[in-house]
Amino acid sequence: MERIGFVGLGKMGLPMCRNLLKAGFRLTVYNRSQGAVETLVREGAKKVASPAAVAEVSDIVLTCLPDIPAVEQVYLGPNGIMTRLHTGQIVVDHSTVSPRTSRSLYEAAKAKGAGFLDAPVSGGPAGAQGATLTIMVGGDAD
Repeated sequence: MERIGFVGLGKMGLPMCRNLLKAGFRLTVYNRSQGAVETLVREGAKKVASPAAVAEVSDIVLTCLPDIPAVEQVYLGPNGIMTRLHTGQIVVDHSTVSPRTSRSLYEAAKAKGAGFLDAPVSGGPAGAQGATLTIMVGGDAD
């Protein structure tokens, strides 16, 4: 089973992670504030110290972040996902960002030999809790 990493444990990310754990996935998480991290650790997740560390130990990295500056920092910052991303990995961004931001992240992932999917979600926190989110996915067909 794939090793899943998740960055961004807010109103959407925390319940999404809980559902991944319930489904039996091995989950590694990172968040700036530690409250949600500690909650998920008690439920079976592993925690790491940076987005880069999430990428280092995951086959698939999921993110759900509040805005473009947060997305850029998590992906492109000095301890960002792109610093440890490698061939064969897949990154899925559930944040709501501009097409320009998504294309930029797609190109950065592609340069590392990784896949990138832009996958904003609809359904709000209730949908995240109930595992009923609608996910609109954009990326390469393969």
